[in-house]
Amino acid sequence: MTAPHATAPSSWEIDAESNATRKAVLAAMARMLAGTPAIVRPGLLSKAGLAREAQVDRNHITQGSCRDLGDRLAALADQRAAPATAREAAQQTRIDQLTAQLRQLTDTHATLRNDRDRWQAATHTLLRAIQVVRLEQTDQNATIQALRAHLAIARHGPGTGLVALPSTDPPPRPAG
Repeated sequence: MTAPHATAPSSWEIDAESNATRKAVLAAMARMLAGTPAIVRPGLLSKAGLAREAQVDRNHITQGSCRDLGDRLAALADQRAAPATAREAAQQTRIDQLTAQLRQLTDTHATLRNDRDRWQAATHTLLRAIQVVRLEQTDQNATIQALRAHLAIARHGPGTGLVALPSTDPPPRPAG
């Protein structure tokens, strides 16, 4: 491993390196730490990202001739990630709490959306069933009216062919 306080490679260090692979890795590390990588996304400070940026096999960084440079990048990434002051530590704790709360709220939101969708589907099914029942009720009422007419004819005879059906209106209220 490198010293606890690793430093970014300087242009002098890069120029002084004679091994082409190490030189490419040092230049890639400098670009990544400056936030201007050519290949990987900015902010990605990993050994795999360093290998991609330097366009070398990852084994050079993790096990081979550039292992020390991979460890150096990891130490620099850790230094950047670690809060330097108590205020930064408190802010990081608050960020972690808010991130956890956001994750929980996102999960709850997804659950509620699924529940809403199931209730909505059940409501549509119920409304269709109510429509079918109303249509059946209308058909039944028409059948009842026809049967009442036949019953009236059967009771009173054919008569004039006019049939008086009982009123479905409520009886009038007495005045008073």
